[in-house]
Formats: sequence, C-alpha cells, structure tokens
Amino acid sequence: MQFFVAALLVSPLSLIFEDGVIHWKPAFIAALAYMAVFLSLVSMILLTVMIRRGAVSRMTSMFFLVPPMATVLGYLILDEPVGPLALIGMAVAVAGVLLVVTAEKPLA
Repeated sequence: MQFFVAALLVSPLSLIFEDGVIHWKPAFIAALAYMAVFLSLVSMILLTVMIRRGAVSRMTSMFFLVPPMATVLGYLILDEPVGPLALIGMAVAVAGVLLVVTAEKPLA
C-alpha cells in the first residue's frame, strides 16, 4: 500500500519535471537491480518473517543501520569521503542496534 501511495504522489511530479528518457547504462542497470532485489524484495521478506516470529523490535532496530550502510557503500563504490563525525555516528548506531539485537528476552 505504501508503494502505491508513493507512486500516486511522485508520478505527477515526474511527468512535470522529467523528460521520460532512460539511459540504460551498466551502472543504472546495476543500481536498479540492487534496489529491486535487495531494497524491495529481500527486505520485505525479511521484515515479514521477523514480524511473524515476534521479533518486531529487533527488526525495526535494523532500520538504524540504513545510514551507516549507505555511508559505507558510498565510500566503497563512489569514493565519497567519510569524516570523523560520520564514523562516530555510525559506531553509535551500530552499538545501539547490537544492544537491541543481543538483549535477552525478559522473563514473563
């Protein structure tokens, strides 16, 4: 449902501001495949499985890893600089996720 609503909101803007031409270059195809497979399909399957197993808090904490992973990929693929403040922020995010994921379940 969220993809449908997003498409309704973004489609008119794309018709206004874009020319509709797609440049099918290897980098574009690779990025499109990555987004289609990993960001959509795999992440939704993992989210559904984790919710069914009752691990909602653990799964939602993983969303805090998106900025660190984007930073790492930007550094590795696009040679973007990563400053000390970004490294500290990434460490805090990873530490927070580790605290949630490794926490023992409370006794009922």
